[in-house]
Amino acid sequence: MTGGPDGHIPTALPRVAMSSAGAARPAGRDGQGSNSEVQPAYGLIARSLAEGQVVPFLGAAASYAGVPEGRPHRLTDGPGLAARLINEWDGYPGMSGDPLTQVAQFYEECVAGRRDVFRYLRQMFFEHQFDQAPPPTVEFLAEIDPPVDRPFLVMTTNYDCHLERALELAGRSYAVVIQVTTPVAGRPSYPLLVRDPVSRDFKGMRSQDLRLTDYRGLTVVYKLHGGFGEGLDDDVDTLVVTESDYVRFLAKLSTGTLPPNAIATHILHERRMLFLGYSLADWNMRVILHQLNQRRPSGRSPEKSWGVRKSVPPLEKVFWEKRDVVLYDMDLADFVTNLHAKFSDLRLGGNGANEPGE
Repeated sequence: MTGGPDGHIPTALPRVAMSSAGAARPAGRDGQGSNSEVQPAYGLIARSLAEGQVVPFLGAAASYAGVPEGRPHRLTDGPGLAARLINEWDGYPGMSGDPLTQVAQFYEECVAGRRDVFRYLRQMFFEHQFDQAPPPTVEFLAEIDPPVDRPFLVMTTNYDCHLERALELAGRSYAVVIQVTTPVAGRPSYPLLVRDPVSRDFKGMRSQDLRLTDYRGLTVVYKLHGGFGEGLDDDVDTLVVTESDYVRFLAKLSTGTLPPNAIATHILHERRMLFLGYSLADWNMRVILHQLNQRRPSGRSPEKSWGVRKSVPPLEKVFWEKRDVVLYDMDLADFVTNLHAKFSDLRLGGNGANEPGE
């Protein structure tokens, strides 16, 4: 989720800065450069996206990186959202640096109620974002042509609808799959809410009934931590935000019913992921990656995935490396600018990347 438990702690890797010519260059703490040559493999990543062979995964930074600091209603990460709640609602007895899950749990159980927390988040992540331009990361993803023989899957833990709006602006049809961790009160119990790309209506669906082959040639947005959506009733609460929500989420993980088999199979088929602004401090994602690794066919060695996040703490860096993720410690907006340029070069070159079977 935007506002999820993504934290920013002093960096353990050299960041990548932008030269005056716009190209990426290694930079040390003083900004004057470094001996390190850790730079993103823009060409390989762009080609993998163009060929539909990588699954992007959006973390909190994807919803605010590249957005001017002073813009009204600019979104934030988990610590920032927790701080806003404490500052606006008052009365929190814990520490100012407590995680969002704990802060939200306190206000839900001890002060207000679930409905108040939900309305606050709906206003922040949905209503206040109506007139906001989509951030650069999702604008770029919306430009990518899905393969004709399968969908272009994008996973996210963000609640907002920035990617959906970017797809609308790009004139693309898309489907949305929202994971339901807690049954919606007064409604039939379904683990998924799926937005039909034609009718644009959401309907409940069983996990075993989801078939991504129904969405060939479309972008599919999978909201792992719930979220909002145009066409979704304004009282439908699917959010994973409190400690109790995460306990229920973990329970579903432990049964192997989450993510749905269709999505897990798709990820294993594509074999690579691109984590954009995501933190592995979110331990439930580490569980998902472990489960996916367990389901990988025996004898198949894992291919490297990629991650981009600024100011990664040393412990988290180890988590990424253990999961075969090459981590680029840099500003996400800078990464997207350079990747977009490389992707545009490939597209202009007419490489036919999206033809079936390639």
